[in-house]
Amino acid sequence: MVDAMERRGLHRAIGTTIAIVAFGIAIAGLFIVLIPLVQAEVALASKRLPELLARTGGHVLPWIEQTFGVTIALDSRR
Repeated sequence: MVDAMERRGLHRAIGTTIAIVAFGIAIAGLFIVLIPLVQAEVALASKRLPELLARTGGHVLPWIEQTFGVTIALDSRR
């Protein structure tokens, strides 16, 4: 990209600065779009985590007890 700007008569230092600024703007734009999406996903996951753990415990714990003969007691109270 800098080479193309230099071929068109722009000084290489200015072309490099433009390329770095453009890259920075692209990264900032990406973060501006992704941060709200990630926040929404984390909020949804935190709401569904207790249900997921209960379901997993209902399936996995009996399998562990049957397969390995180990009894695991989970207490979710604090």
